[in-house]
Amino acid sequence: MPTEQAMICVCGRCNHKWLPKSVLPARCAKCKSPVWNRTPKKPGRPLKGKPVNPLLWYLEAKAFQKPLDALAETIALKVQREGPKHSVKPIFVIPDIYYLLRHAHQTYNLFCFVNADERRRRDAGYRIAYSVVILPLVRTMIDCLYNITAILNNPGPRGYQFRESGLKQILRAVDADERRYGGNPTWDDSIARYRQFIDVNMRGTGITEDDVRTADLWPTLGQYLRPKKNMDLTAHQRFLKELTFGFWQEYSGISHATYPLKFNRCWKTRWSSLLLCMSHEPQAFCFAL
Repeated sequence: MPTEQAMICVCGRCNHKWLPKSVLPARCAKCKSPVWNRTPKKPGRPLKGKPVNPLLWYLEAKAFQKPLDALAETIALKVQREGPKHSVKPIFVIPDIYYLLRHAHQTYNLFCFVNADERRRRDAGYRIAYSVVILPLVRTMIDCLYNITAILNNPGPRGYQFRESGLKQILRAVDADERRYGGNPTWDDSIARYRQFIDVNMRGTGITEDDVRTADLWPTLGQYLRPKKNMDLTAHQRFLKELTFGFWQEYSGISHATYPLKFNRCWKTRWSSLLLCMSHEPQAFCFAL
C-alpha cells in the first residue's frame, strides 16, 4: 500500500517524531526542549547548531486510500440510482457522469495497485518504469474532472454536446472504415452491425443522425481554457486553469512522448485529490438544485 502524505516534526535532540497541532510547535512533545528544531554541534552540548527542517513529508495511503475508494464507489452508485430523482435533463447525462466517475475511480485503483509498497518491495517482476509509464493516466483523470464539471455546469446544452460529439466521432470512424474497406463482405457485415448499434443508441436518447452530423465537437481542456478575444475567463475556466491545467499539459507531453521525456514532478496524492474533487461535484450539484 503506498504511503500517506502526512506532515510530522522531528526533534533534533531526542529524535522524537510527532504530528504537530500547529505549524511550528514551541517545544518537543517528548523532551519538551524549546530548541527542538536545532541540532547540537557535539553530543551533550547545548543546541546551538543550524536550524533543521522540522517538517517532513511521508507518502502513505493507509489513512485515505480505502476511505476514498469507498467514497468514490458510493458516489458513483448514488448517481446511477438517485440521479433520476433530481429531474436532470437530458436523462442520459446520468449514465455519462456515472461512467466518468467509474473511469476515474478505476484509474485511481490502478495507480494504487502499481505503486503499492507490497508490490514495489516484494514483487520480483515490478519495475520502477511501470510507475512512470502510467503517469499519463493522470491526464485522463483531469479530463474526467473537466468533463464532469463542464456537464454539470450546464447539463442541458452541454449534456447534448458531450453525447453528440462522441457519436459524431464514432460515425466518422465508421465512415472512414467503409470508404477504405467497403466491398469486403466481412467488413460490410461488421460495419452494418456497428451502424445498427449506433442507431439504437441514438434512438434511445432521442438524438437523430442529422443532429449528430451537425453537432459541434466537444472541446479539449486546452481549447476550453483558451481565452476568447475581449472576454474574461468564467469562474469554471479559472477553477480548471488554476487547479489542473499546468499538470494536464505536463502529462499530455508525456503521453505524446514529447521533450523532455524525463518527468520529476510526480506526487502520489495528485490522483487522490482529483478523485476527491470528482466525488464531491455530483453532491454539490444536487445541493444547488
